Amino acid sequence: MAPGASGAVVGRDGWLCALGAGLVCRVGLFGCCSVVGADQRHVAELTLPILIAARYLAFILAGLYRSIWRFAGSRDLAAIGVAAIASEAVAAGYVGLSNGFGDFSRSFFLIDAVFAATLIAASRFGQRALVARPMRMGAQRRSLIVGAGRTGRSLMRELRETPGERVVGFVDDNPRLRRRRLHGIPVVGGTHELPALLARHEADILFVTIPDAPRERLDAVVAACADADVVCRFVRREIDLEPSVVLRGSLAE
Repeated sequence: MAPGASGAVVGRDGWLCALGAGLVCRVGLFGCCSVVGADQRHVAELTLPILIAARYLAFILAGLYRSIWRFAGSRDLAAIGVAAIASEAVAAGYVGLSNGFGDFSRSFFLIDAVFAATLIAASRFGQRALVARPMRMGAQRRSLIVGAGRTGRSLMRELRETPGERVVGFVDDNPRLRRRRLHGIPVVGGTHELPALLARHEADILFVTIPDAPRERLDAVVAACADADVVCRFVRREIDLEPSVVLRGSLAE
């Protein structure tokens, strides 16, 4: 991470971390007030500080306060669930070992875990939606990607994070992928259908991520783009490059 980048992240997401901590406390108070009766409230009030401390520590250990909220994903969702369950287990163990459950409602822990996981997840993914929405507003360049392999999927994720870009579909000749969705993006057809696909999806640009395909196949792709007046770009992702290759290119420039 570049110098000062971590400070920018803290400045942008610090208030959201404070919101998360506030939700941790608020959910515990909600569970205390809504689940248990008046005769059990004393036990719940004694349990609440343990529950909040355990949950906050669990969220720290799960790395939830190290991640950037606008990039929240399935791992964050799983971590929220695990942390909520773990903190409830600690609180339930405290009650059982200290005073015993007696007639104290065990549903307190279940309902509190559900509300905690739901509200914390909603705050994270809601923030992601609020950030992503402005990126989708206004004029967007509509893109089709030829090739639904690793390179094509990687490019799709990169374009998704780029303001002004919208991936409308994959083009792939694998019949098993036809009409399937990859990361929410449909496979709209094969390269033999490209002229119709370019018109149907009103593509502004076509990214070709299979540069090692047979020459006649690539020529047909380029010709279809030329006929439709659509920009065509070939994308090649190299890995494990020798330093001399990169430095030679830099020196040539």
